[in-house]
This record gives sequence, structure tokens and C-alpha cells, in this order.
Amino acid sequence: MTYKLHLTAFAVLLAGAASAQVTLQQHSVTPPLVTLNTTAFPNTQVYGLIGSRDSLAASPGYRFGGSADGAGVLRNADGSFTVVVNHEDNFAVSRLHMNSNFVPVTGEYLLNSNAGMWRLCSATLATPQEHGFGPTFLTCGESGLESMTHSVNLFANPITDSLTAANSTISRGIGRWNGENAVPLPAATYNKTIIIIGDDDSGPNGGQVAMYMSDVIGDLNNGKLYVLRRTDLNQRERSILPGQTYNVEFVEVPNGSSLTGAQIDAYSSQTLNCIEFQRVEDIDYRKGGAAAAREIYFNATGAANADTTDRTLWGRVYRLVLDPNNPLHGTLECIINGDDKSTSNPYRELYQPDNICVTQDYVYVQEDPNGYNFPAALPYVHDARIYQYDIQTGAWTTLMEFNHRRSAPDSASYNRNSAGTAHSRSGIGSWEYGAMVDLTPAEIPNAFLICLQPHTWRYPEFSGVDGGTLRPNEKQGSMLITVTNVPRVKITSATVTADTICTGNTAVLSATGGNSYWATNGTRYHWYTQPAGGTPVFTGQWYNTPALSTSVTYYVEVEVDGVVGASRTPVTATVNLIPAMPVVNQSGTVLTSSSTVGNQWYRNGVAMSGVTTPSIVVTQDGYYSVVVTINGCASPASQEIFMNVTSVEETVLNNNVRVFPNPNDGTFTLNFNSNEPTESFRVEVVNSVGQTVYTEKVARFNGRYNQQLDLSTEADGVYIVNIYTDNGVFQQQLVKQH
Repeated sequence: MTYKLHLTAFAVLLAGAASAQVTLQQHSVTPPLVTLNTTAFPNTQVYGLIGSRDSLAASPGYRFGGSADGAGVLRNADGSFTVVVNHEDNFAVSRLHMNSNFVPVTGEYLLNSNAGMWRLCSATLATPQEHGFGPTFLTCGESGLESMTHSVNLFANPITDSLTAANSTISRGIGRWNGENAVPLPAATYNKTIIIIGDDDSGPNGGQVAMYMSDVIGDLNNGKLYVLRRTDLNQRERSILPGQTYNVEFVEVPNGSSLTGAQIDAYSSQTLNCIEFQRVEDIDYRKGGAAAAREIYFNATGAANADTTDRTLWGRVYRLVLDPNNPLHGTLECIINGDDKSTSNPYRELYQPDNICVTQDYVYVQEDPNGYNFPAALPYVHDARIYQYDIQTGAWTTLMEFNHRRSAPDSASYNRNSAGTAHSRSGIGSWEYGAMVDLTPAEIPNAFLICLQPHTWRYPEFSGVDGGTLRPNEKQGSMLITVTNVPRVKITSATVTADTICTGNTAVLSATGGNSYWATNGTRYHWYTQPAGGTPVFTGQWYNTPALSTSVTYYVEVEVDGVVGASRTPVTATVNLIPAMPVVNQSGTVLTSSSTVGNQWYRNGVAMSGVTTPSIVVTQDGYYSVVVTINGCASPASQEIFMNVTSVEETVLNNNVRVFPNPNDGTFTLNFNSNEPTESFRVEVVNSVGQTVYTEKVARFNGRYNQQLDLSTEADGVYIVNIYTDNGVFQQQLVKQH
């Protein structure tokens, strides 16, 4: 029986400046050994990178080993790559050097079987940029409860003996487990070293989810060890119902680093009431920044030869969400349940999930069916697949399936007996996947590296390739493939904010959104002057345009880690004209603007509150001007006019002019007394734009004047009554309103 050993968190470190674009191609003599779902992923391409049949001219003594599982990639300052890969059943780790186009150049064994000591499954490359320490390759041992975790300097000299490894690579603080993977969270998540551990155990106490935590970034030996349990202390895995959320907590295993694996296992289950899963295998965290990384996904693979009453048989996928303020608390949910084989369950074909790769918006679940062809399994048996799970919608799509080439002309090359000496048709579901790694952070957008373990690809010449003595008869071959145009982030249209300005000014436009974690994942916004093609005029969230004389539409393109959205979002900088400088006409104490709208009058350079009509009656001495504002754009101020109203002769009317009722709906009474004879006077009513709506001329008058002013046919508004006499003018304001 084959147990799962692999890498989920295939870490990528870009150590130097931006390099030339990588073009992925077929480099191996071995075909990729998978069939793509080109209906759902029509643009996806797959290429063989390196396998056990390949030779490297610069490393003639090197052969790529079998059961490729955990892996890590670092991009060097010169644009080349360093790649490390676990060979699970060889107990060894390969280190490959790739040129700047991701082509294998040299190979060697960083750890041989003597130094590896255990089956080496999944692994994580910790980097200073993401995790705050490294580059350190964390690779778990999975040869029983007493296995431990190596933390290997990526650029260390090859290690070939167990004593050196024990003294230089073993991280005792992580404890002893039947370990699948040890995944450090990004340092920014809690500003601590936090490592989530998967225990691939199907024994009496099941497999556990554990945590190592130290307050010191990069400390792998002096922290504390914890295990996961429900707060209601229910240990039964199948009591976790799909779609429901449960409160969970990590509780300390006292002196965990000094205990045996058997002691940790027993204490965690019998004293701490940990959740007993069926083989916790790969673990990965959501990408997109510190907040996203608190969302952790892991597989419970299941097993047919263990307790399937309380634990999963076909496998499950879980989501663990840690509390933002305390990593020891959180919630747990089963998001994918392979045990429910009803037609209503979209995940019913799940067949022993093993590896897992989580991007910003998708979970890629890789199967390791373990060749479980027992009678009850037959309706569901298929060759191992990789599925895509949409985090937002739950949509479930097959990405690829193994191609065992059982009926191909070269079938005998990949379907062989256990000795590797003869053709033997492989069983359905007998191959498995290792690491699936997102290469986008290494500037290979929407591309992944995948480790393949075709377990029946066996030849005697594949034996003893690592130079160690613990696994001299391990005959399996394996390979790495690259896959392009696989979605990792759902890029949508940006949310844009437009701006309105006046002629000659600059606009400030902004863009947000475009994907789930735009605020923390380094999303870039490119600004163009056309909907497609061309060169961006600016890159950034806030764009200050040049001074504009007319309205301009820009187009925003969203980019995440080198991947751009399919369309651009338009956003317009609207330019309004600045009105011409108004002209002020004077008629007695009435000032009238040349504009009928948008007026604001000023006296001695200070805005007159609420004085916005086209015409005003001046009652105080001073310098008067007007500014016209239309659509938010203000004209230059008019020329100032000095008004001296105190000199107007009013005595002739004895200051007793009355207009009443004021205001009213159109019929006013005007009366006044004149105590001196006058040759004549004239009554005139003008509206707010200076038009005369009533006039009357009276010759040689003194005494009492009483007259009705009929404005019933005029519009509502402010009117000015001007009374012109031989000695001056008197003015009175009236208001018509309904």
C-alpha cells in the first residue's frame, strides 16, 4: 500500500531583479503522463520538465529519483532557478539548477537516504521575504510516529550521513509525527513563527492537526507544540457535518519537543481530546496577504483498512480559519465530503485526496487513490485526478487525470511489475501526484509545477540513485511537469472613481478591487488611453492626470503577480468650461450681472452670503463685483464698481415709501407722501434680470401717492421698485410668490 508523501506549499522566492519572460517547453524524453480537461481549460498546455529517464550533460552521474513529492523553488539573482524535490520512497532530496528559461542544467542529492532517514513527503521552502527566515527547506519524515522534520539550508553542502543530519537539520521543536507536511504561515500573519503540521496517521488515535508556535521569527526549536480540538471536545471526525462551522482551539502538548511520537499521539488523543482525523495529509494557506493566510485548507485522505465508522473513508477537505488576534482559536468546516456518493453531491467522485495547492481564489485537490480497488469502491474508481475548487462558488471541475498509457505502444515502459523486469498492467488508481506549485510568483504567470509518481514505472537502473544505503533497491521512476494557463486568481473589473474638473486643471482618478485580496496582494492598476493595446500612461492606484482642456476617458487594467484581467474598465475625467468674466451694469443703486445664472456677489472682496441673484440693490457703500460659477467652475471676478449710496437724495419722499403687502402673489400697493412740489416723477418696476415690467410717469406732483402695481402675470421672484424724482432716485424691493 502506498501512503501519501508530497509537497503542497511549493514556495517560490524571487531573489533578484526582474528577468526575461520564461517560455515553458517539453524538455524531458518522457511524455507528461496526464490527460488535460481541455473542455473546461481550453488554453492549458502541459510539458515534461525532467524525469528518471533524462540525463544532464553537466551532471553525468545524476539521475532523477522516484516518487517525487515535496518541492521548493527559488529564483536566483541572475534569473536562474534552484529547485529542491523530495523523493519520498528514496528517503532523499534532489537539488536541481535550472537556467533562466527553467531548463534543467545540473542535479545532485542534497540529502541521500542515510541523511533523510525517513520517507520524505511534502515540504515547504521558507523564505525571508514571506516567512521571515530561510531559505530553509522544511521536509517531513513519514515512516511512523517517531519520524521528525528536517529544516535544510537550501545552499548547504550535500549531507550524506544521519549523524550530520541529526546535528544540523532536525527541528526537534516541531515534534515527532507520522508527518506529511510542516507549513509555516507568512511572518506578517501574526509576527511569530507558526507552523501547521499534518499527521498522516491511521492508527488507533487517528491523524492530528498540530501547530508549532514561537514568538521568535525563525526559531524552530524553542517554541511550544499544540494540537487541534473542538471546543465541545467531540473527537469524532464524521461528527463534523459538511457545510457547518465548528469552534476549535489549539491546546498545548507540554514539553512536546522532548516527548516520543507515541507519547505525543496518546496524550493528544486521550488527555487533550484532539480531533481524530483519518490521515491528515497536505496543508496549504490561502494566498493574498496576511489576512488571507489565516484561511488554511487541509486534506484528510481516508483509508479502507482503518476505522471508517468514525473517520472518513473516501476523503475530505477542510477549511480552518484562525482568529485574527489569537492563532490558537478559530473555526473548522468540512467543505468537500467524498464520503457522500449521492448524485446530489458535486464532490461524490472524490477518491482519496492527498496533495493540496491553494491560490488566491482556488483550491487544487490532488488524488492518491492508493489502488483501493475493494468491491465497494468499484463504482467510483478512476485514475488519480486533480480538481479545481472555486472558493467563492464551490464549483468543482476536473483539471487533469493520469494517463497510464495502458494501451499505448510504450505501455510496457510505464506498466511494470514490482521488480521492474516485465510488463504488468497497472491498476486503476495506482498512481499519485506530489507537489503542485504555483510558479506565478517566479514570474511564470498562471503556470504550475507538478510532481508525478507513476508507481509502476520501475526499472532496475532506477535503484540506488541517491548514493545512500537505506533504500538501495527502490526502483521507481518519477517526473516533474509544468502546466500553463491554469487559473489562480479571479480577476474582475476594477472599481473606479471618476473626477470632474475645470479647464486647465488635473483630475485625480482612483481604482480599487479587481480581485479578492487587492489591498494586500500587490495588485497593480495600469492606466491606458485606449480600451485595448497601447502602453500604460501610469501604473498605480491613484492617477493624477496632466492638465486637461477637454474630457478624457482612461481605461484601467488589473494585474496580479503578472497576470492581467481580460478587459479594461473605463473611467472619465470630465472637464467643464470656465465661464467668461461677467460684466456688471449699473442703474442707480441696482447692479446687474451679464449672466442669468451662477452669480455670487462680493462687497470689498468678501462674498455676500446668499446674494446670488442676477440683480442686486446696493444699500451700503463699497466696491462690488460678481463671480459666475457653472458646473463647479468659477469665472474670473468682474471689474469692481464703487457704489456711494449715502448721497442719494431721499428727503423729497420723506423716507415714507411703502409697498404692501410684501411679499404677495402679484397685487401690490405703492404709496408715499411728497412734501415738496416736484416737476415730475417716474415709477418703474424691474425684474431680477433688469427687464422693466411696469412704468408710470406723473407730472408736477406733491401730496400723497397711492397706486396698485399689478404683477400677477409676472413670474415669481424679486423685483425692484425705482422712483425717479427731480432730485434723485428711491428704491424698494418687493417679492412676488405664490
